[in-house]
Amino acid sequence: MQYLTLLLAVTLSVCCTLGSAVERESTVPEGVIKLPLRSRVLSDDKFRKRSSASCKPPGYEAAVEIGTPRQPLWLPIGLSSNNLWTTPLCTFYEEYYSGRNYTGKDCSDTQAGLYNPHGSSTSRNVSTAFLTAEREMFLRLWAFEDDVWIDGHRIQKAQFGLNQKPGDDLSVGSLELGLSIPRGRGRHDGVLGGLLSSGDIQNLTFSLSIGAAMTQNEGAIGEGELVFGGVDIRKNHGELHRLPLSSIWETAFGLSYCVELNTILFLTTSKSQSLTLTGPEDVFGACLDTTSTFTELPDAPFHRLLEFFPEAELAGDNLYSVPCQYANIVAHVRFGFGDGVYIDVPYGELVLQPNRFTEDGPGYCVLGITRSRSTGYARLGETFLRSATAL
Repeated sequence: MQYLTLLLAVTLSVCCTLGSAVERESTVPEGVIKLPLRSRVLSDDKFRKRSSASCKPPGYEAAVEIGTPRQPLWLPIGLSSNNLWTTPLCTFYEEYYSGRNYTGKDCSDTQAGLYNPHGSSTSRNVSTAFLTAEREMFLRLWAFEDDVWIDGHRIQKAQFGLNQKPGDDLSVGSLELGLSIPRGRGRHDGVLGGLLSSGDIQNLTFSLSIGAAMTQNEGAIGEGELVFGGVDIRKNHGELHRLPLSSIWETAFGLSYCVELNTILFLTTSKSQSLTLTGPEDVFGACLDTTSTFTELPDAPFHRLLEFFPEAELAGDNLYSVPCQYANIVAHVRFGFGDGVYIDVPYGELVLQPNRFTEDGPGYCVLGITRSRSTGYARLGETFLRSATAL
């Protein structure tokens, strides 16, 4: 049986900076790779467009290099398939769609972070197209092969995907660490398997911990940490708990790591009193989703939660604005998994500020929990993940 391990945590703040790279390297044990994360930066208009369309703002990204010479890319972290994918430059689309009335719309030869296959002497077109589930849609990709570098560690002839359709408003790509195998692709190692085969890590364990996404330091290195081959337990407080993966991951579109969620409680200041948001027979599948700022709950517990935010107002597509003063309330929402495994999320993590999601005026923030668009299961986005480390 496959397991997901959650580490109960008090804080998950800054891990390291580029300025501490020497210290970081000297303290990383052999067989372990640590990558600092940053939150992606978009203009307010693009941020708001993507948020209202899918409740999935840009999330966190890690530095990856592809090709010879190395081309630096910042790729968001995904938990769907085991496939890394990226978006190529306009010139690649123009070549591929030659004679097919391709106009070059919505692609770029100047945007930083786009991959140029023609600029790499080790790039090879595998001449295969395949589908992968990404963020509630299927994405059609070309299969390519090139050297991929993770924090100076090379995966030779790594296979990955190139986005066939520019302008899909997803991102420049994704560093996927999920379980599913893309349709039409066949088995391949992925990034984790490639690092294991090269001897850079000793096992397929990885851990993800993120800091505060909505800060003035947005876009800076050190807003979280991705560890391959282990977990940095010094950053956390609490015990490791093994939770079996729920079979719902096989049907939860584009999500791999799902567990059973059986309790959601509202806890008062002293945690001595609680009000339940779930019934005694309620058991939901709950899937980790690194591509979403928001945590999504099924209808019944979500509407009970709204009772604790009486001034919440619907503001856009499935988003709720609340007075920012709610962030100062000392209370928690407790998520219970299995028998006695709890993670408490402070109110302050559930009120997102500054407000880049809606056009509400000063003093209004956005509630970081919303109603699930999926039937029967929850999505545990960044507002949950900032209170836990997942392995």
